[in-house]
Amino acid sequence: MTVGTYLNNIMQGNDPVAPSVLRYRAVLRENLTNPERGNQIRFALDVIEVSDGWAFQISIRRFFQYRQEDFQGRSARAFVVYDCTTPPEPGQFAETVINSFQAHHERINVLNKIYQCLMAKRVPAPIKKLVLAGPQDSGMDTWLSIFRRIITNDNIVTLTRQGRFSAAGVMEDTELIVVREASRMNAQQAEQVLRGGVELNVNREPWAEFGCNFSPFFMTSTYPPNLGPDDARNVTVYRTRPFPNIQLDTLDAWMYDHAMDCIAWIAEEINRNLEVVENEERWYEDLTGINLIKVKLLELIFPLQCNAFPSPTSQLDCRTNHILALDIIFRYR
Repeated sequence: MTVGTYLNNIMQGNDPVAPSVLRYRAVLRENLTNPERGNQIRFALDVIEVSDGWAFQISIRRFFQYRQEDFQGRSARAFVVYDCTTPPEPGQFAETVINSFQAHHERINVLNKIYQCLMAKRVPAPIKKLVLAGPQDSGMDTWLSIFRRIITNDNIVTLTRQGRFSAAGVMEDTELIVVREASRMNAQQAEQVLRGGVELNVNREPWAEFGCNFSPFFMTSTYPPNLGPDDARNVTVYRTRPFPNIQLDTLDAWMYDHAMDCIAWIAEEINRNLEVVENEERWYEDLTGINLIKVKLLELIFPLQCNAFPSPTSQLDCRTNHILALDIIFRYR
C-alpha cells in the first residue's frame, strides 16, 4: 500500500479526521516516507479504536479504555467514530440476520462465523470457511459492508461472479478474501480455495497463487456449492431467506455507516450465548490452555518476539503467529 493510498483510506468514512489529514497531508506524507523520521507504522489487527479513549479488542469481544502508551509503536487497524458506552443499534443488520436464521442455535453460530471475518491473517487452515447461500434479496451481500468499514479496499480481494480471479492480488496485506457465486467453482478451483490456500502457485494459474495467507473467507452464492466430500468438510453452508421489501442500495450504505453497531451486537450475542458455540469455533480467543503446548514448542524453534504493544493483544498476536507457523511446519513436514 502506498502512503497516498493509506492517507486516502484514513479519510474515507472518518469525517472528524479527514479535514486534519487533508490540511497536513504534505507533512504526513513526508513523515511516513522518510525513514529518518522514524519506524514504519505497525498495526494491531486485533484492535479497533473508537471514540473518547475506547477501543474494541476483537479476540475477546470487549471494549476497553486504552492508555496512550498501549499504542506506542502500533496503530489500531481502524478508527471508527462510535460511542461504545450506549447499547448497540444493529437495526437492519439484525433484522436480516433474524429473518434468515430464526432458530436461536443456528443464528448464534452464523454470527460467530461472520465475526471470524475480522480475524485477518490469523485463521488456522483446518477452520471451516463460511458460505452464505440464498437469494440476493436476503441482504447477505450487504453484510460485507460491515467489514469494508474496518478493512481498507486494498486489503480485500474479491472473486467476481464471472469466475475470474487474479489470485496474484492476495498479498501480505490481504485481510479478507471474498468469493462471489461460490457454486460456480469447479473441482480444481474448490480444492485450491477450500483446502487452506497455503500452496504457492509457481505457474501463476488462476485460483492457486495464494502463497502463505491465513485470512478469512466471505463466500456467498445463490445456490449451495456442489462440492465433493473432501471439500464439503472444509466449509459451513448457511441458507438465507428473502427479506420483504428490501432496499439493497440503502441497506448497503446503512451497514457501512453502522459497522460498529453491528460488530458490537454480534459480540454481545456471542458473549451471551457461548454455550451454543462449539469450542473449536472460538479458536480466536486468548490462546491459552491446550494451545499453550504449541506455543512452547514453537518457542524452541523460533525466538518469541512480542514488542511495542504492552496490552493483552501483544501475547495473542504473537501466539497466533507462532501457531500458524506450526501449522505450516506440520503440514509440509
